[in-house]
Amino acid sequence: MPLDQDDKLLREFLEDHSEEAFCDLVGRHADLVARVVHKRVSQPEAAQEIVQNVFALLARKASKLIKHPTITGWLIKTAIFETRKYQRTEAARMRHEAIHANLKQIMESQTAFQEEEFQRVEDALSALSAPHRDAVLMRYYQKASYLEIGGRFGKSDDAAQKMVSRAVDRLRQLLNRDQPNYSNANTTALLGSLFAAKSIAMGTTSTIAINALNSATTVTHSSLLFNTLYSAMTASQIKGTLALGLAATLPFAYHWSNRQVSSKPKEDNTQTIPSTASQEIQNNETTVSVASETAWQRLNATGSSPINTERNGEQLSGMATSGDSNPPVDWPTQRAKKLILDLSDSEWKIRRGAAALLNGSNIPAALAVPALTAALQDDEWQVRKPVADALASYGAAAVEATPELARLLKDEEWHVRESAAFALSKIGPGAEPAVPELSEALYDEEWHVRRGAAEGLAAIGPGASPAVHDLIESLGDDEWQVRNPAAHALANIGAEAAPAVEALERALRDEEWPVAAKASTALGNIGASASSSVASLLNALDHQESQVREAAAIALGAIGHETLTVIERLQSKIIDPAPAVGQAAVEAIQRIESLNQ
Repeated sequence: MPLDQDDKLLREFLEDHSEEAFCDLVGRHADLVARVVHKRVSQPEAAQEIVQNVFALLARKASKLIKHPTITGWLIKTAIFETRKYQRTEAARMRHEAIHANLKQIMESQTAFQEEEFQRVEDALSALSAPHRDAVLMRYYQKASYLEIGGRFGKSDDAAQKMVSRAVDRLRQLLNRDQPNYSNANTTALLGSLFAAKSIAMGTTSTIAINALNSATTVTHSSLLFNTLYSAMTASQIKGTLALGLAATLPFAYHWSNRQVSSKPKEDNTQTIPSTASQEIQNNETTVSVASETAWQRLNATGSSPINTERNGEQLSGMATSGDSNPPVDWPTQRAKKLILDLSDSEWKIRRGAAALLNGSNIPAALAVPALTAALQDDEWQVRKPVADALASYGAAAVEATPELARLLKDEEWHVRESAAFALSKIGPGAEPAVPELSEALYDEEWHVRRGAAEGLAAIGPGASPAVHDLIESLGDDEWQVRNPAAHALANIGAEAAPAVEALERALRDEEWPVAAKASTALGNIGASASSSVASLLNALDHQESQVREAAAIALGAIGHETLTVIERLQSKIIDPAPAVGQAAVEAIQRIESLNQ
């Protein structure tokens, strides 16, 4: 399976809009995608639809995928995400109908034990970093030589061989988390068996390709129509929305605010309260989540004007109508209740708007956090993301949401995974239970998620020490925006990050100076155990960026390694053009002397 053929077909599809090229591309990989899906979804029709969805996404994202060394890794990851998305929807449907408690997955092909192992390998492949996953798939699925693999990554064949070896070793580590009995040898044997497994009939690849293209086109046109209508309608809502002080949340809250009636208090003390989906309140019964009910009870216990929450054909007690002459006593309390109630509205756009409005609001965490935590289980990712963002705005007060946010680090939508990681970083040390999930997220396909995971571990501090080895891997990430928080996390872990000394020394030479500065700080926080890095830190004293020179001087003082060379070099930096560097050098000399008295 020549690697160049995928590139050729993708370019023909992009440049010439060739359906034939896309059909050929699907034909090359449909069996792989079908095998991944069939092991997780028992219904043939549903599996067929998921496979078509994967290739529809391939058609839509082809312009970005042309830059990938190989598309096979992306296809496996997307197939798993799409099956999880299907399973999530199906589970919700079954819950609502009370037919079954959980989805049952039927495994096909060969023996149940072997298929379980194959699924475990595929899940581990999905958790690998993108370069490692691509290297493994090129070697064991596409049967590429090390010379070909090296050419794809701009490396020599020897370097490619080492890269594949490291990837297999990382895969073995992931497999051993559940069943610690895998060696590199039986891991590679499993890979060989996995990709040699019997093909699963999925219909003609041309049918899959055409349906995928049609699906991709329909989605694109629908999105265009929505965006056009949205742009036309937003302007008419700006004035009313500004009266609520919501201009910053307009993109998320449009559909919510479109169903609100609001105004500021008038000069004659007449006030209209924003109605929360008033038609639904008057005509429909809405089910409120347990967490929302709990929040309401807390608020009724503290609010000055309790509100009747019954919504069965009666208007909410205490809610003003357009003809009210006397405003309710506690307007902020009523607005808080209505926002919390809207988190369980039957219309997902209302739920999304409510979450956006809770972001940065002055509603107490004791009221908002339980409802937001429950809303993290929403079936729509466009709701889960703003809910996670809203929890981030509560910082450490949102600590009770940690388990649910950790679960969202495996969400099928990377935007949700990024927001979940960001929220955990704002919770800080209290998010320590999420360290295993954050460590795994360091290998996410999307660098935004990897960055968020590293920032989350940095915020947790010393409690993130179990992630040291994964953070070492992140110091070699292709994106400096990931390497930087990874170094920061190691700095905050402190002495327990001693195994990272060698990698941090390499990071001192990073082409991006913030990474080098954080690496210096990390070595200093490790302390005496980082004494082998003194020579590298002395070199960093000559870095062109003053922040790196300052961090290196502080680190030398913290390590406390007293030699004539160290003292002389620090003395020379007392007259550095940057005053902060000179001050750091003086303090480093004093600290070294005090440590060695």
